[in-house]
Parts: sequence; structure tokens; C-alpha cells
Amino acid sequence: MPRADDFYVGLANVARNTGELRLNMEDEMPEGPCMKFRTGDVLFGKLRPYLNKVHLAERDGVCSPEFLVLRVKEDVRAEYLAAVLRSEIMLAQTRHMASGNTHPRLTTSDLHEMMIPRPEAPLQDNIAAIEQENRARAREIKHTAVEEWAAAKARFGDGLVHNPSS
Repeated sequence: MPRADDFYVGLANVARNTGELRLNMEDEMPEGPCMKFRTGDVLFGKLRPYLNKVHLAERDGVCSPEFLVLRVKEDVRAEYLAAVLRSEIMLAQTRHMASGNTHPRLTTSDLHEMMIPRPEAPLQDNIAAIEQENRARAREIKHTAVEEWAAAKARFGDGLVHNPSS
């Protein structure tokens, strides 16, 4: 059971394809069981895997049991694993593995059957560095967009659309 002060990540909090968190501070902590994770773990969404919800944990917390919590071995970079799990080649593998009609899911054994490339450390480092650069740039663009949107709303007010019939 999660505690009230636990940092919680649910499936709805993870953006598709990017793994970025979209936290809503008004979300209530679930009452059911949760999975513990640590900084550097990879949270792999097993419910509806085609949604491609893979998050690299940047802090400790608890998550929905609809994630598989993956802890990397010494010879695998977490940033690399998260990037490769978000890739099209991994998505293609999961399409035929998920079972269930309305709520298709992967199992832990499905994950063990996946063919995950594990290159030498220098290539993993290179991929991880590119991934980190892309994430930093995306966050910067998002931050700028939020600031510009707020400034535009302040300049023009919230009534941007005029209805001539009113």
C-alpha cells in the first residue's frame, strides 16, 4: 500500500512515445497495491503496450501495478534501455505478444522473450547521450511554449474567440 507522501506514477501520467511525466497534483493516491521503483529504474507499461509508455525514473517512488519495473544490470545503461524499449522495433515485437481483447497486456515472461539489442558500452553511451540531449531540448521547447502561451493569454485575455451571434 502506498503512503500519502509517496511519489506516485500511474499509466495516465506517462506520455506516449516520449516517457515524459505529466503529473496532475490533484490525482489521488490509489488505495490498492503499488510497485516500488528507484531512480534509474525503467517503468514499462504492460497494459496496452501499443501506447508505448516507457518512463526512466528520475526519482524514487511507487507506480501502478500496470508497469513492469525494470532494474538494469551493470552492463546496460538505463537511458539506453528506456530508449530502445520506446523504439519501433520493440513496439513491433509487443504487438503480437499482448493478450486480452479490451485490455491487452504483456506479462513478465513476454518481456523475457523480447529480443533487445545490447551493444557494447560505447554505443550505449552514445545512444544515451543523444536521448538525454533530445529530452533536454524537448523540455526546453515545452517550457518556452508554456511561457509564450501564458504571455499570449495575458495580452489578449481568455476570450480569444468572438462569437458574432451573441
